[in-house]
Amino acid sequence: MTRRTVAVDIGSRWVKVVVLAREGDQVRIARSAAQEIEDSSPAAKAQALARAMRAAGIRARKVVCAVGRTEAVIKRIHLPPADRETVSKLLEFEAQQHLPFPLEEMAWDFEVDEEGSVLLVAARKRAVEAAREVLAQAGLRAAAVSVSSAGAAAAYLHHAAPGTDETAVLIELGAGPVVVNVFRGRQWLLSRPLGIGGDGLTTAFALALGCGIEQARSVRDSQGLAALADGAAQLREWLQTLRAETERSLLAAAGPATAPTVQRIAATGGGWLTPGLADAVSEALGRPLEILETAGAPGPMFGAAAGLGLARGVNLLSSASAGGRRQTRRWVGSAIAVGALLAALALGTWRYCAVQQQLLARPTVAHREAEMQDLRVRQRVLTARRAEVERRLQPRHQVLSALQELSAAAPPGVWLTSVSFSPRRAIAVQGKAESATTVTSLLDALGRRVTLTYLRQGDGHVEFAITMQGS
Repeated sequence: MTRRTVAVDIGSRWVKVVVLAREGDQVRIARSAAQEIEDSSPAAKAQALARAMRAAGIRARKVVCAVGRTEAVIKRIHLPPADRETVSKLLEFEAQQHLPFPLEEMAWDFEVDEEGSVLLVAARKRAVEAAREVLAQAGLRAAAVSVSSAGAAAAYLHHAAPGTDETAVLIELGAGPVVVNVFRGRQWLLSRPLGIGGDGLTTAFALALGCGIEQARSVRDSQGLAALADGAAQLREWLQTLRAETERSLLAAAGPATAPTVQRIAATGGGWLTPGLADAVSEALGRPLEILETAGAPGPMFGAAAGLGLARGVNLLSSASAGGRRQTRRWVGSAIAVGALLAALALGTWRYCAVQQQLLARPTVAHREAEMQDLRVRQRVLTARRAEVERRLQPRHQVLSALQELSAAAPPGVWLTSVSFSPRRAIAVQGKAESATTVTSLLDALGRRVTLTYLRQGDGHVEFAITMQGS
């Protein structure tokens, strides 16, 4: 059985559409088309998208699309092993430290790999809505919204050998900023947009040739690097920056460890259609450059679009709706529990009044004593039931409650860097602060439940660790 997915990649200069056909493990591009965008307005993008859909003969109305890498944040975060729902709740606390905007302004989703590491993918909600608006103007609607680099990464991982542990670099080159992605085996370690891009390379052609941008773009597309004098200063500067930023990306991905040796350099994006560029970059990086190809793709510019059909794990739309469903379930559960408590109290009050009336109607002391004894028994049962309902209303995750309390008590100038815990033990928290006084303020706010483990001076800040008892 053949499954088909329509994927749309809206860049700053081109719109690419593909129909990805899957038959078992085999994946190919059944149809594809690309159209140039006349200007940066949503209407121009929608018109280019509609033309591309007609050119490819695609009639489907539901598509997978993406926001640009510069509109998104991609971070790898280490959290304690847990089920997906618990990880989602922990990320609501942890993600705010990694996102440049308030969490309520972001649409986000995540993936958990086999090692338990979490890949957080987020974008401004207004960027997601802008992408959906372009689709709507073209008569389409989004089945999923991802990030363009997630599509490029999925395209790379589709070609990566199973069980490999090689360190690889994937370079995305289009009209916008160059994006460097670092992989170790099948784990996506880092995605980093650079300060140079395809437009910057076109500018280098314009400066070297002494012409305008449009003429430089035409020369670049038709003649490539052969049109430049050997060793053109502008081209050398662009290549040197690419090499330096790639090495910085490897260092960032490795963390405190020494930068790993790269076994593979892959590339995707329409910028690699420039004749001679792949060879020049291979020479600058000291390793052959491999252009990713998907079966049926007319060129490297369709790599990210093809990958979007494969990268169904990250969906900024489904995350938002799932969060809404989880919130609705929480409200419904709370409403049911509160209703049960109120019903129990109402029933107890009714029984109390009924017994009182019966006591007043009975003349003998013995009867009244028996009824009072029955009332006390019923009152104990009612009290026990109410305590049980109240217990069910209490938060079950002590760690989340403690983290919420910690977040609320933290004064300005405190940053939490890691959290670890295990069942029935104290929660260990590490962080940084502007000064020791700030840490003291945090301890005072939390009271006796917190113990300071260590406090040491860092470079312009202090580092601290505390242990905190669950509520």
